[in-house]
Amino acid sequence: MNRTTPPAWAVRTEADRKAIAAGYYWDQDLADRVIAFAELYLCPKFITGEFRLFEWQKRTLMSLYGWRSPDGSRRWRKALLHVPKKNGKTLLTAVVAAYELLGGVVRSPWVVSASTTKQNAKQVYEHLAECCEKHPKLKKVTKLTESKNRIQDRRPKGGVYESLSSDAPNAEGANASMAIVDEAHAHQSAKLYQTLEYAMIGRADGFLFVISTAGDDVTHWYYSLVERGRAIVAGTDTDPTLYAEVYEADPEKDDLDDPATWRKANPSLDLYDGYTTEKFRLDWESAKKKTIDRLNFERYRLNIFRKASENTWIELSRWDACKGVLPEAELRTLPCYLGFDASQRIDPTSLSAVWVRPNRRFYVRSWAWVAEAGVRDRERTNLPRYQQYIADGAMVMTPGEVIDKTAVLKTIDAIIAAHQVRAFIMDPNGAWVIGQDLDGVLGADKVFRQPQTHRWFNGPTRELETAVTERRVTHDGNGWLRWCLNSVRLDEDRYQNVRPLKARSVDHIDGAVALLMPFALADAAAAAPPPKPSVYEARGFRTL
Repeated sequence: MNRTTPPAWAVRTEADRKAIAAGYYWDQDLADRVIAFAELYLCPKFITGEFRLFEWQKRTLMSLYGWRSPDGSRRWRKALLHVPKKNGKTLLTAVVAAYELLGGVVRSPWVVSASTTKQNAKQVYEHLAECCEKHPKLKKVTKLTESKNRIQDRRPKGGVYESLSSDAPNAEGANASMAIVDEAHAHQSAKLYQTLEYAMIGRADGFLFVISTAGDDVTHWYYSLVERGRAIVAGTDTDPTLYAEVYEADPEKDDLDDPATWRKANPSLDLYDGYTTEKFRLDWESAKKKTIDRLNFERYRLNIFRKASENTWIELSRWDACKGVLPEAELRTLPCYLGFDASQRIDPTSLSAVWVRPNRRFYVRSWAWVAEAGVRDRERTNLPRYQQYIADGAMVMTPGEVIDKTAVLKTIDAIIAAHQVRAFIMDPNGAWVIGQDLDGVLGADKVFRQPQTHRWFNGPTRELETAVTERRVTHDGNGWLRWCLNSVRLDEDRYQNVRPLKARSVDHIDGAVALLMPFALADAAAAAPPPKPSVYEARGFRTL
């Protein structure tokens, strides 16, 4: 037994200092042994190409196995590694799993990795299985059972590695010696985590390793664990059995444009080709152009938790900077597209017009109507009152229980009469009557009904934000539209298509939807190449 004082770098927290005073110690032979195992059996053949452990990864592994309790057993019962993507989490996971299974850490080990789905469980298995397949010595002593995501050590008293999903029937009753909870933020339920945690309480050598990036829900059980990790690092929690490494930026205290912040959150930055400060800078500058891209970048690359309610769309400061006036005479010469989102009864009905200007620039005006009953209903909430929008001229109140369709059609007809309206597009759920009225005015070929799907909204949602960021949009400052934009929360499907989703949003988003629909047509028209001039325009006709 090699009882020594821990190296200075391994004494990171107040918990470490108190542990030393309580008789915990450092075994350098065990610390060196895990590194030798990783460099000999896993890193040279990890997946494809040549890999090496970075210094921070070595320190993590040495800390996990070098620290010992006074009786010589493991010090750590639980370890947390909170680190962004692209920093080598997969390699560390494979090293820990393989070492626990094949490194003789405990007798007859049962090592499990806990994933969210069967597919994710298979991916974790495949990472480790490929290591075992590619190294001749590992291949000789292991047996792979792909159908069960299982790897067996065939030596006497050898153990088993198994990858479990949260819906696995054999999760209950697990008596693992070591468990890895991978991408913990994505586990919808704490059930599997708690099952494994309690299952190992009865084992003197039980060890739980939780590794993940930041999630989007601060009420999730993983966030609570990260908070404990922060407390360990800060010294306010001195539990000697919880190991924590927390790599993240602090949006309240850190300058997110500072490379020092990037390195603080990303311990592998500048340590391998393709993950450099300059590449990080380019990705960050690109992400900042769109709110949802910036929030995703902050979450996945700076490891900042972002709640769903923070998935706002267009920042109001950028929208406000685009307010301006264009002469009516100029607007009469420009192509115009109208978008209409009708309410069912007393909620506001919204109309937006988008004019296409040269150089892919746009001008936006908006109108809204609400029934008198809707105004009264709004008084019962803590949301902004409709009266303020009515007083500002951004909304018109019509008497009665339902919105007066005549008042709405009067405004639409006036716009069509005065401007070059190329198309009228609407939400198909609530505008059939209006659409039928306009078929006879504009022509049926110019009246469209847009499906309210991710596929249809993804393009204009992203392009409008870009146009606002680049100051290519000018608008009339309509207060109701501004509130709707502020209320929007975006929903993302599995293909990363986005659309405004009322169910997640703060309040009504009708005005934003009424803007996006015509903007889709206006942007497509602005992006289309101009028609080629006829040769006859230059030389005239020739008679043969």
